[in-house]
Amino acid sequence: GEVAETTTTETVPDTMALDEGAEDEGALDEADGGATTTTAAPTTTTQPTTTTTAIYELADGAGCTPGFDGALPDGRWYGFVTMMTETSVEFDLACHFSGSAVTAAGGTGATHVTNVNDTLRTIAVAAEANVTWYPSMDPADEVVGTYADWMAGRAEVAVADRPGVWLDTVSGAVVIVTESLG
Repeated sequence: GEVAETTTTETVPDTMALDEGAEDEGALDEADGGATTTTAAPTTTTQPTTTTTAIYELADGAGCTPGFDGALPDGRWYGFVTMMTETSVEFDLACHFSGSAVTAAGGTGATHVTNVNDTLRTIAVAAEANVTWYPSMDPADEVVGTYADWMAGRAEVAVADRPGVWLDTVSGAVVIVTESLG
């Protein structure tokens, strides 16, 4: 995947202390066969440290790479609902970035979305799932209701015209759906 590389500077003490008990620098030490023992002052060396961060680690919510193609672990996930049934959604997980992560991910606006994985996941929807959605795609037209109401309201809207959503999952099931207009 894509990576962002940052370089930081780390100060590392590089101390050489030889025989701190020597009374006279340069004195011969008979125990060492006449070798000279000295005490050196501590020095500091600055070494650059490179940290590599994969772009997907900067994504909002629980991220966008759960590490496998199966059910999503508990968390908040961004993506697109490609199909709905009465008991499940087919979900295309994507990466949603905001703040300083937008630029790192190659975006220029307030938010940025990438979707490079074509895996579709079928996720169960809890019977008590709540949905926040915008029938007219206007933030002033917010509706909070049931999954069944949302499914009926979005049934006639082409998949390409549906907004991205945040899915909150608990124990492998969707408990909250929140449409994202930005």
